Amino acid sequence: MSIALLWLQVSATPPLPSIDFDLAKAKAFSGSGCTPGKRDEITVCGRRDSDRYRTKSIPGAYGDQHITAQASLPGNVTATAHGQATPLPTGGPPRFMLSLTKPF
Repeated sequence: MSIALLWLQVSATPPLPSIDFDLAKAKAFSGSGCTPGKRDEITVCGRRDSDRYRTKSIPGAYGDQHITAQASLPGNVTATAHGQATPLPTGGPPRFMLSLTKPF
């Protein structure tokens, strides 16, 4: 059934027009800062601003302070989550710790 519907859809679409494009007939770009190369060279013109789309850092937003999240859970239980950015003395990666505490 689905093959028949697909065949019907393909046969109902009009054919695409033929595209007559020849790169050899294209005009050379003569914008600012772009000089055409030799006949057998390809010239690429563009900006060299590599930081154009990079997100800028917010000064003073993040420091060396420890960020801790704490939540109260049912049954007088407290959940605390924090990260430890300092690697372990044995050479391990930074870690994330989650603590559940309940007073006696």
